Amino acid sequence: MSLRRCDGAAVQSNGRYEGWRRTGFVLRACACLLSALLACAACSRARPTATPAPTQAPTTEAPTVTPTPALPGLNTPIRYIYVVPMSHLDIGFTATPDAIAEAYKANVDLALRYLELFPDLSWTFEGAWQLEQWLQRTSDPAEIERTAGLLKSGRLGLTAGYANLHGGLVSAAEWPRFLYPSRALAERFGVRPVCAVQNDVPGLSWAMPQVLAGAGVKYLVAGPNTAFGGGAAIPLRANPFYWEGADGSRVLTWISPGAYTEGVQTFQLTQPINEVQLAEDLTRYVAAGYPYDAILVEHAMDNWDADQLGVVLMLQNIREWNRTRANPKFVIATPEAFFEHMVEKHGDQFAAYRGDWSGLWEQVKVLSPSGTAMVRGAKAALPAAEAIATLNSLLGDTAFPGEQVEALYRDLLDYDEHSVGSIVPWPGMFTQEQIEHDNDLRYGLAQEISQGSQALLQQGMQTLSARLQGPEPGAVVFNPTSWARTDVASLPLPEGVSGPCQV
Repeated sequence: MSLRRCDGAAVQSNGRYEGWRRTGFVLRACACLLSALLACAACSRARPTATPAPTQAPTTEAPTVTPTPALPGLNTPIRYIYVVPMSHLDIGFTATPDAIAEAYKANVDLALRYLELFPDLSWTFEGAWQLEQWLQRTSDPAEIERTAGLLKSGRLGLTAGYANLHGGLVSAAEWPRFLYPSRALAERFGVRPVCAVQNDVPGLSWAMPQVLAGAGVKYLVAGPNTAFGGGAAIPLRANPFYWEGADGSRVLTWISPGAYTEGVQTFQLTQPINEVQLAEDLTRYVAAGYPYDAILVEHAMDNWDADQLGVVLMLQNIREWNRTRANPKFVIATPEAFFEHMVEKHGDQFAAYRGDWSGLWEQVKVLSPSGTAMVRGAKAALPAAEAIATLNSLLGDTAFPGEQVEALYRDLLDYDEHSVGSIVPWPGMFTQEQIEHDNDLRYGLAQEISQGSQALLQQGMQTLSARLQGPEPGAVVFNPTSWARTDVASLPLPEGVSGPCQV
């Protein structure tokens, strides 16, 4: 199914934007060379090979978004560029999941350090998984309290989702759990996430706007990697847009035209900002008929920390541009700040689209047919086990196994994460030893999900059937759905046993 405008116009999911087709993550060498020749000498210095760790915060004043007519600038109607620094979450791909979990302690520590040093810097947790891993490895109450303060200040952003998922595989019972981890963290720290982020995956399930809106999440940022296809051909001039769910609920959605790496690869913010190149980047929006005064640029890369992303250089370059140029102004912020500006400035005039644009990358899960088959079976068994356990609890027979149920749903989300699932690693990324360890972890996860779901189901049925036993041997058939069904029930009988039966 394709996304369709609410006025009936169809939009095919071919991964192109009007006036601008993404060509993957190829650096624009020719454009950069031309820009370097035209730029001033001060803006043509070579990029440092590493980002130095500062010893103290620069004394430059925080950038302001108030235009100063006396300063030169670009002649463009786009007056604000909201830059959102974050580490793109791959629970795999760059390393095995356990190694990545360990690495996020140092990753988050560095981001927090820079937030304390630079009052005009912001950082966003792309998924709640990142903050969870840091908390599991942080015992100092003072560190946690400082993090709570940054979250409450709005400079450290907590998004509403858990991780980047293969949405076409996520079950109906899983989708609400996609929001549970962030909700628990929000309650702990006294904040309210209103924006979700789904990056890298080239498509999203139509369930998402309904799930997000139903939980009070108003905004969605998508940074699809369409190097191999996918995406939704929403015209650039219609970005952001209201994505409407099947029930009419909607979320204001921004699709990053250059994926989640735009700040690094398209706008190249770790280099002195080149006026000619920036004008070219913004002209694409204007030529496409983009009607608004602000855009959002994600500054992220796969599990990169703040030094790998060059956030200190980025901050210095943005400060210098804002100090010397009137238009446009760069604003380092969380995604919420961009959406709040758009709604405040432009009201409710955004276009609305309906439809699904999931798929493409989900097919990698078939590279592990046995593990994926076990997980598919568990997605049917676990909701049934949950329903039976609820009934047994209401009847007073047993306590509801809430921790077991939620742990299994969390495992399902981990398996449906976009770089998880016993798949063959990207060429050259892993050693043979890492490949074997990675597959052991992922196949073990599938086994844990399958065995845990079946055990809960069997325990629940045994408890329920004990209450329903009659004078004659019989079988209990339980329908776990919320609607009446007609189906065939298969019962195993000992070999050679026969006799009359009554249903």
